[in-house]
Amino acid sequence: MGTLQCQFDEIVFPTSRVNAMNEVTDHPDCDALIIGTEEPFSAEILSQLPRLKVIGTIATGTDNINMEALARRRIKLVTAYGINAPFVAEHALGMMLALAKALPGGQEACRTGRERDGLSIKPISLLNSTIGIIGAGNIAKELATRLRSFGPKQFHFWTKHPEAHAEITQFGTFEPLETLMQRSQFVSLNIALTPETKELITYDLIKSMPENAVLINTSRAGIVSMTGLERAMQERPDIRFGIDATGMREFNFLYTESNKDRVLTSPHAAAVPAISEMRRYVANNVIKEVRSLGLCPETIKPEIIKIGPTGAAL
Repeated sequence: MGTLQCQFDEIVFPTSRVNAMNEVTDHPDCDALIIGTEEPFSAEILSQLPRLKVIGTIATGTDNINMEALARRRIKLVTAYGINAPFVAEHALGMMLALAKALPGGQEACRTGRERDGLSIKPISLLNSTIGIIGAGNIAKELATRLRSFGPKQFHFWTKHPEAHAEITQFGTFEPLETLMQRSQFVSLNIALTPETKELITYDLIKSMPENAVLINTSRAGIVSMTGLERAMQERPDIRFGIDATGMREFNFLYTESNKDRVLTSPHAAAVPAISEMRRYVANNVIKEVRSLGLCPETIKPEIIKIGPTGAAL
């Protein structure tokens, strides 16, 4: 928070994240705003902030922000793009290994004394496997770099714009989405949630994966059709699934007795080691954007509202 205090006269925090977006409209004179991943920023909220010129998000994704509304008002947007990439890649790799090695069920098998007889799924290896990565940005590159040391046979990638990511071909080839899913025993989802990628991973795609497939989602839950996943896992008891997202409790099928050994969930924690750096980066660049707009001369400091947990520090 010290970074902002040096530049702005007033920093306002909400009483809670639940109330954050209601309370922000009590400050129509704010020039800049910083939010997190859970605050939905709509066109309606923007209409109540006539002076807003810059918005920062302590995230890489923008699925919680009405981007069209920002564009109409020419609001500057600052994200923490790329900063969390090594940490999300680590998390995806950790989930992939844990499910490949049947660790969720392995601990219970030891605890009950059933040993190997207690494993409902058997350990598998990344060695000589085919790995599919959906996405080709910073996280995809970081993940492929780490996975290469495990000796996979090949990498397949899919992205809507392969021409913009030629450097990823140092690891493998671009393939159609259907081909990638059919060939890859391990698949990691590393793309942004947009209207085009919402429920991109359907029942048919999941069902088409090879035997003992491992599907990892460290992006956003909405990229996978959860009803399709439930159906595919009912029909394919060999499929393993890992996801890093909030709100998973509502999907009861993830925690049933039949799935407990082949599902791994975490509460959107992949980027936690990067949070401090993401906050500093966004704060510094919000300040830079405010000054570039001429809103912050030496004797005038605009107000900024930080939306996040009460007392959160930047």
